[in-house]
Amino acid sequence: MRLSDQFVDPSSYGRYNFSGIPGTILSALTPEVPESSLPEDALGGLKKKYEKVVLFLVDGLGWDTFKEMSTKSKHLESLRSRGNAIRLATQFPSTTACNITTMSTALGVARHGIYEWLYYEPKAGEIIAPLLYSFGPNIKERDSLKANEDIRPEDIYPCQTIYEMLKAHGVKSYAFQDKEYAFSPYTNVVFNGAWRYGYMTLADGLANLAGSVREEPGKAYYYFYFDKLDSLSHVYGPSSKEMYAELEAFLILMERIFLDRVKDAASSTLFILTADHGQTSIDPGSCVYINKAFPRIANYIKKSRSGRLLAPAGSCRDMFLYIKDDMVDEAIRLLGDGLRDKALVVNTESLVENGYFGEKRISEKLAERLGNVVVLPYEGHSVWWYEKNLFEIKFFGHHGGLTRQEMEIPFLAWEL
Repeated sequence: MRLSDQFVDPSSYGRYNFSGIPGTILSALTPEVPESSLPEDALGGLKKKYEKVVLFLVDGLGWDTFKEMSTKSKHLESLRSRGNAIRLATQFPSTTACNITTMSTALGVARHGIYEWLYYEPKAGEIIAPLLYSFGPNIKERDSLKANEDIRPEDIYPCQTIYEMLKAHGVKSYAFQDKEYAFSPYTNVVFNGAWRYGYMTLADGLANLAGSVREEPGKAYYYFYFDKLDSLSHVYGPSSKEMYAELEAFLILMERIFLDRVKDAASSTLFILTADHGQTSIDPGSCVYINKAFPRIANYIKKSRSGRLLAPAGSCRDMFLYIKDDMVDEAIRLLGDGLRDKALVVNTESLVENGYFGEKRISEKLAERLGNVVVLPYEGHSVWWYEKNLFEIKFFGHHGGLTRQEMEIPFLAWEL
């Protein structure tokens, strides 16, 4: 079911979906052939089995940006000439929380349930930021959930990991991430089974990645996560010169500091470059804050355990609302009429029934966390909740929604 001419239907991409990448990695390194893997042509004419797999996950690298950069960067052109590049859809919501959790667990969002940057967590009785392990007025600070002794990270995060699956086949795993969050409550659970390295700079991370690839004599999987492209796209916009400069710098350093150093030790190594989502441009000055534009909406929203309104959840590109059960239709009418030219307002149940979360039967975890109404802004628009110094939109780029720019990502595989 396609909701709008401005939106994509994730199911229309078939198995060409981000959720198939972990299965493809498992298949490349072990005898397993998971059902949830990419189609065979994703690797083009490359081999199907390898001693090592190195995956670069570049946060925020959309398909349009990848295509544009392919015409400008000799480094990216060189990588494409050695392998195969295809377009994938990411999972909905087109968010980091949703997709990097899938990458580490081999579970789609319908099963693992970590679907957005902000959502209601029944275990806490509040809106939380799962990747930050935080909630309430301190939701922007890391680890504020630690103050709640009734909750453990294992109660919130999925405990199945791809790293443990690989270990069962004698494959070692290494994960490289920014030192700010390489050893967090989230990564302690979701990266269980992987040796982790927190890098201070991109060059630091790539140099240590190269050393690890060269020194490891056995079968191994390497996960390298880079977030600065997403950060710059938020601040300056997804088509900004600053974002393209950062992408070019990443490609240059990846070649000079990493690829050049491992080329004589990578005879049976598969390299993959992909992303968790793209971004679309927005104007922060035109964001519609629903609690200001429609003040009576506050009467429709459920309250948390502490008495706070359960708002906001999702992002300004996919705002999930927890509406009192007997007021859902009324809330959809109010917001649907008021946002007619700016956003589509739908009952979340219809998205579940039509497979927008990857499967029509979702886990209890996801079901109890989802809001029952979702606001999906059209291209160029944003809808959010206003609380000064806590919830304000200042970005020129964002993601989470269903436009092609947010949902389409590259998958580039190559050998040296």
